[in-house]
Amino acid sequence: MHLDSPFRGLGRRDPDLAQQLRDASLTALRRLVDEAIERSCHFVVVAGDVYDGLRRGARAQVALRRAAERLDAAGIHLVLLHGNHDPLDEGYTAVRVWPERTHLLASDAAETVRLSTDAGPVSITGRSYPQKKVFENLAAGYPEPQGPGLHVAMLHTELDAHGGEHPYSPCTVADLVAQPFHYWALGHVHDQRVLSRHPLVAFPGNLQGRSFGEEGVRGALFVQGPPDALVVEALPVAPIAFHRVACDVAGLADLDAVVAALVAGAPEPEGVVRLLRAEISGSSVDYRGLRDVPVEEWLRMLTDRSGDGVRWMDVRVDVRSAVDLELVAKGPTLAGALIQRADDWADVRERLAGHAVLRSFAEELSVEDLRALMQRALHRAVDAVHDVEAEDGR
Repeated sequence: MHLDSPFRGLGRRDPDLAQQLRDASLTALRRLVDEAIERSCHFVVVAGDVYDGLRRGARAQVALRRAAERLDAAGIHLVLLHGNHDPLDEGYTAVRVWPERTHLLASDAAETVRLSTDAGPVSITGRSYPQKKVFENLAAGYPEPQGPGLHVAMLHTELDAHGGEHPYSPCTVADLVAQPFHYWALGHVHDQRVLSRHPLVAFPGNLQGRSFGEEGVRGALFVQGPPDALVVEALPVAPIAFHRVACDVAGLADLDAVVAALVAGAPEPEGVVRLLRAEISGSSVDYRGLRDVPVEEWLRMLTDRSGDGVRWMDVRVDVRSAVDLELVAKGPTLAGALIQRADDWADVRERLAGHAVLRSFAEELSVEDLRALMQRALHRAVDAVHDVEAEDGR
């Protein structure tokens, strides 16, 4: 949930939006409780990163206490564990007294909460992180569920297939489905993913996206049905959604056509504030003109053409000329020599790894991302050199 997560920089131009952003994760929590009560849920589980961190923990803990009270009053249990952003041993003590139906799982060993519901008995097993870095497979120490009813396991994990040198609580989907639980409620990965249907293994994603890297209307998962045939449904609750609107300029007549294409590609608000980033790419005869438009001008033009509930926040322009790199490379020009030299630059990752500032950035790049960046840089360089050569008549 990352309650009270900050949105640095996004609200600078608009104080009203800044306030909405500050409250977005708490609004998402309130909507989640509304849905749980309306749907007569038996319990709600939150698999870690309940809070974004201790520095913003007090307001978040009070908001969670109020949510827990509403669930408790409706007869709904709330079961939570702590993850790498809010490890239990850091001390989240702004709120010490919780409602009877709120269960905070311990960090020293896996703990099982047993519930009696009108749909039958339920056991929920999980373990909080004691500290930020937990690189052992916590699920391997979960006790086997006992007795009849629905058996749920909660785990804050990166899965070893997710990448990273030291994944959090590493395990595989095969490890999880081999254990006799009906549902593995996972946390940590912010994208919504259903990894297995029988048994159900799923990440709900986060309640509220926090950047353009977390697109779409975020939320929870609503799970129902008999233990051996659970059905899962996406449950959107985020009040704010981030979207990237792509536009390929190839074939578009002019600047106005690009603006029109971006506005047409924007999603409808539908009760959610949509924060948009325009990503303009492709080849155009007017590529220099498109590049030279200031971001503020782009934002004004897009805003003027858009309706309420849609806010353009950023514009990225990566357009280029229609130069054929393979053809240019064959010619006796500086641009041709530049392309040939770039083709020989196979040690680019090693060079970046030795750079004091770019090292950490390069480590996160996949081979495909690195090649795409090199191609973009090459087009930029060739366009600049090609323009100068054309102006000089060489």
